[in-house]
Formats: sequence, C-alpha cells, structure tokens
Amino acid sequence: MREYKYFKILDDILTHFNGGNLSITEITIYWVGLNVDFPLDPFLDKLVKDGYISQHDSKKYFITLEGSLLLESGGYVSKEKSKELLATRVENNETRVRRATIWAAIVGGLLLIWEIVSFFLSKPFIEMIQSNIKNFFKL
Repeated sequence: MREYKYFKILDDILTHFNGGNLSITEITIYWVGLNVDFPLDPFLDKLVKDGYISQHDSKKYFITLEGSLLLESGGYVSKEKSKELLATRVENNETRVRRATIWAAIVGGLLLIWEIVSFFLSKPFIEMIQSNIKNFFKL
C-alpha cells in the first residue's frame, strides 16, 4: 500500500487552517510542532495553488470554501486513494473486456469450424460427391 506522507501533511495543515485566519508566525509554530524535516513554503504554495487556502494582504492566510469542502470529503489522502481505486477498477475492467473478447473469438472460431465440418458431413453434400464420382466414371 502506498504511503501518503506528503498528502497527510497537507491535510494536517489544512485542518489547522479550519480554525480561522492564521498569520505566518502561527503557521510556522504549528509547522515546528509537526516535527517534519521539510520546508513549509512548498506545502503552503501547493495549498494556495490548488485554491484551498488564500492570503490576505500577505499577512494572514485563511481556508477557502474549496478547502473546507476538501476537508469534508476526506482531504488529499482520500482524494488520492479514490484516484488509485478508480485506476485499479479501470485496469480490472480492461482485463475483463480483453478476456471476454478472446473467449468470444475462440467460441466464434469453434462455431465456424463446426458449421464447415457439418456442411461437409451433411447427407446432401455426400450424395452430391457420390453422384459426381459416378458421373465421372460413366464418361
């Protein structure tokens, strides 16, 4: 199973914003409390770029409606798990379709062979061959 370390961090930061407007000092204090070895800026940039937080006058950050909706739906981790689940389902369905197509081709081929063999073994065909052989030797 995939580890969602970065997505969990994004969810943690976004959850912290859910309390209200935060200054960069408050965010930094929270970040230090998370004990992560990554710089804060890329995470804030991603949240702003994705539209989940916004900035007031370069002093305070706040969560947007989209950010609140993301949190209610499970956050980044849930979103990523849903994407992976969908990809797995699509892959499984493609495999099933390929197998069904192969089986349909096999069954169709067998039916074609059956029809050809039954035509050549049918009574009218055998009688026609016999009469052609008799006519050939009567010449």
